[in-house]
Amino acid sequence: MKPKTLILGTCLVGILGGIFAKMWLDVPSDQSLIAETLREATRSGKEGQAGGVLDALSSGFKVGDFEPNSGEIADFVKDQKPEVTILTPTPVVRGDLAEVVSSVRIKFGVGNIGAAHTVDDVRIVLQKESGLRYGVFPTPRWRIIKVSAPNSDTIGQ
Repeated sequence: MKPKTLILGTCLVGILGGIFAKMWLDVPSDQSLIAETLREATRSGKEGQAGGVLDALSSGFKVGDFEPNSGEIADFVKDQKPEVTILTPTPVVRGDLAEVVSSVRIKFGVGNIGAAHTVDDVRIVLQKESGLRYGVFPTPRWRIIKVSAPNSDTIGQ
């Protein structure tokens, strides 16, 4: 083998190895991943993009004791474009589960037509699941598995 080819091949393997190591090892903290999940879900809901909301929800998602299917959630998001603001989105992480307990401001309806409510003590439970970054690299992701509010008729018990 020619020396130039050997040097070029070694450099290429080194660069690819460095990229692979960065993608494999450079995973954001659980706090950052949870904040991003909540931010993306609330942004998508406000814009009426059901896909972004559904991507943040786990397959067994529940609101109180009710387990809506993805079609019901998609219709609700498209029709109502809910503006959800989590006032103190600080998660408490325990292994593969995280919980955010906060007051939440919710506005249903489009534009100035609709009703706004502030609901206290909303409990948002998230679960760590596995996903893929760039379709190749395994990475953890957090999805919402349950939302409840013990003192509210709006969100469920």
